[in-house]
Amino acid sequence: MSFLVICIPTYQRNEELTELLAALQEQAIPAGVEMRVRILVIDNNPDGRAKSVTDALQKEELAYPVHYVRESEPGVAHVRNRALTEASQAGDDFLVFIDDDELPAEHWLATLWQRQVATGAAVVFGTVEALYESAPPDWMKAGDFHSKPVLTDGLRAKPGATDNCLIDLAVVRGHGLSFDTSLSLVGGEDTLFFDALLRQDEIFADAAGAKTFERIPDGRATLDWLLTRWRRTGMTDALMIHGRRGGGVLARVLAGGEGVLRILIGGGLAALVWTVKGGRMSAACARRLYTFQRGRGMVDFALGRLVLEYDRPVATPESQPQA
Repeated sequence: MSFLVICIPTYQRNEELTELLAALQEQAIPAGVEMRVRILVIDNNPDGRAKSVTDALQKEELAYPVHYVRESEPGVAHVRNRALTEASQAGDDFLVFIDDDELPAEHWLATLWQRQVATGAAVVFGTVEALYESAPPDWMKAGDFHSKPVLTDGLRAKPGATDNCLIDLAVVRGHGLSFDTSLSLVGGEDTLFFDALLRQDEIFADAAGAKTFERIPDGRATLDWLLTRWRRTGMTDALMIHGRRGGGVLARVLAGGEGVLRILIGGGLAALVWTVKGGRMSAACARRLYTFQRGRGMVDFALGRLVLEYDRPVATPESQPQA
């Protein structure tokens, strides 16, 4: 008998969470597999507003039980560490992460599980496909910049994200790993977590058929949002370079130097493509801006600056939302 927990970090998305929990109840375990599945909602909102969603479910007959906990420390790294702690205390063997703004495709869970069994991978990653609230600009749709595609089943040689993955908890416990809470409001803690596993020569696998759909609100379907995300991605790249080179001033300088190179190449090519396209944004131009922004993030790291992608306003009694 295997014990698997599906963890949903959530923050002020009750409507989306309600839809996700209903969709998860429709997931099927592969025939003949002895597995006990439970769902864990970890609420990072100070007022614990997501509890009303999980409380309402307790009145229904559920295929998989739903549990609720609140994590008071702000930031997703704290939430993901809470998931590791809760899973350890419950004796779970496998941990699946899915974000509260996603919906799983049919057979999503079964496909993740079957790939893990077939490969023995420490982590299995699935596809995340963007589902826009409104029609995005043509260049954004052409570039598919919000999706994280997994095109084929196979082994994986690079880190992934925690928005659609299955983790073998025995491997994580064996290495004593956790998520870096200093990045809780920065982001990228999942990339560094998985990079640490890769450095221990652990196996990663992709599952093309394990698809989730991420709802992209209009506020994220903008160039400004993408530029911020790409800049933070560059900072994460620099942190990986720093870690892989043993840390220290020299590793920081080398990361910064690589960032400067990306700025020069990406910026120059972006300007060239912009000119060729007659001053119009295009997917090709955006890809060069991606290189430019990653370079900026690497330089930010070298200079000791942080890009707080997940920064939050300080709550006051007047601004605090009510459950």
